[in-house]
Amino acid sequence: MQTDRRITIQEYYKSFLSLQGAFAIICGLLPPVSNFLLPGRIFPPLGNETNLSQAFVLLFGLAVTYLVFFLCRDSTTLTVHRAIRACFLLAVIFFCFYFGLHMRFVRSIPVPSTHGEVNVSVGYTRTNFANTTFKADNDWDMLRYRGTDDEEIMRLWTTTSIYVARSTLLFSYLGSMLALIALASFGVLLHVRDRNSSAAGLIFQVRR
Repeated sequence: MQTDRRITIQEYYKSFLSLQGAFAIICGLLPPVSNFLLPGRIFPPLGNETNLSQAFVLLFGLAVTYLVFFLCRDSTTLTVHRAIRACFLLAVIFFCFYFGLHMRFVRSIPVPSTHGEVNVSVGYTRTNFANTTFKADNDWDMLRYRGTDDEEIMRLWTTTSIYVARSTLLFSYLGSMLALIALASFGVLLHVRDRNSSAAGLIFQVRR
């Protein structure tokens, strides 16, 4: 039995304590948490703008959860199921783009003193200085010699190529994560509906 009572925003966000909601929370918190687990491996290394970008990804993720509630709380179950499939497909497509861009533009430089590594994003066009100084050297050799801070990267690759590379990395990551958060949010919406329907059915049986 279905209930015609509209889902409140309080019910919706309280239901993020469910399995579906936990998945959305994990996706949303992945950018800052990845700084401690695998820095530069999960969230793209964007130089000095990494922390700012992570903060906005968190805000965008929260906005997506509200957008799902605002636009789809009165939609049919069939429409929600279609939206879930679409979000999954978008997440896969954006991740494939992100994977390819990560391989193309992200470089991992080992740090022997700490037995770790530093991940940085580079551009696709070298500067005249890099072409003259390093000639046939690869990206890794240039970064080992010059360093991995943004000032040195800007000397080795053109500003435009770095901007395009980092923007596409962020866009593809953002698309994948927001699609997954939307998918989980739709799952939360269905969870609330099922719970309300069960409660309405129980009340109907008691009244009979």
